Amino acid sequence: MQASARSPSRQAAVHNVDSSESADRNESSSSDDWFTVPPRSLSSVVLRSVQAALKDDRCRQDVVISGSTSNNDEKFIKVLLKLIHFNTMPVSHKRIGKEGNRPRLLLLTFTSAPDAKAFMSSYDCARKNKSPHCLYIYLNARSLKHVTSSVNKLVELQNLVASNRTILVAITETWLNDSVFDGEVLPPYFFIHRKDRSVTNPDKRGGGVLLAVDERLPLKRRRDLEPPCEVLVCELSPKGAPRVAVLLCYRPPNTDLNAFNNLIEQCIFNIFHEFSVLCLLGDFNITNVNWSHPVLNGIGAITNFIQLMYSNALSQMLMAM
Repeated sequence: MQASARSPSRQAAVHNVDSSESADRNESSSSDDWFTVPPRSLSSVVLRSVQAALKDDRCRQDVVISGSTSNNDEKFIKVLLKLIHFNTMPVSHKRIGKEGNRPRLLLLTFTSAPDAKAFMSSYDCARKNKSPHCLYIYLNARSLKHVTSSVNKLVELQNLVASNRTILVAITETWLNDSVFDGEVLPPYFFIHRKDRSVTNPDKRGGGVLLAVDERLPLKRRRDLEPPCEVLVCELSPKGAPRVAVLLCYRPPNTDLNAFNNLIEQCIFNIFHEFSVLCLLGDFNITNVNWSHPVLNGIGAITNFIQLMYSNALSQMLMAM
């Protein structure tokens, strides 16, 4: 009887142990299943989070910059990378934004977010923090809009500016009008001042002057000092240096030189009431003069112009090429 009484007790004990182990196994199995196969609602949340993170990482590989109007974006990018001393080419590039008169933005995609970040660091450093050797460009364009199968003057100008550390660009005979936006001429980090011929003589085409400076240089237009002809006057205020008046002019070859002399003389007179330094640029269409050693020959409009330069202590700094 006692044996019979102990046997069920042992069986019950064994049964209880087996039940406990089975429960532990079931709990362990359930726990494993929770990590490997999450509930459907939780799975969609995690999936959306991962997709957003991947999308955000891909976005960080992209850089958007203002591109030129050049049709050869790959060449433009190579010139830009050389300029900012960055060696990693983007894996792809494309134009974004609507087609229109203004240049479309350029989207660069790099292999990784760190590459894109390094590019932007080099780009910003080159644009804002470095003090590069300055390059000043003056040219007579005879129509910046001129395009043929072999020549595109706007593209040539933009490549010239991008290939050098240019901070000031002065151009005569731009032949521009209201149909051409400033952003089509030079990159957006230039402040551009124009006086198109449509302003001074709407009935005639051609002519026009343009002065552009890097955004790091403080420059403002001085319309109050400008005569009513194709002349631009701007005030340049470099740090730690005297203010400079920049005078850019174009005289058409068929205009009265004496009348032009009078206008320029009054303009220079007004400028020197405010400034001690004047930079005079332009195309005066005065021939048969050796500007390195100009000679005064008697009385005449050309002699008067040379005397005007001498009397204001203006001397030749740049020679035409």
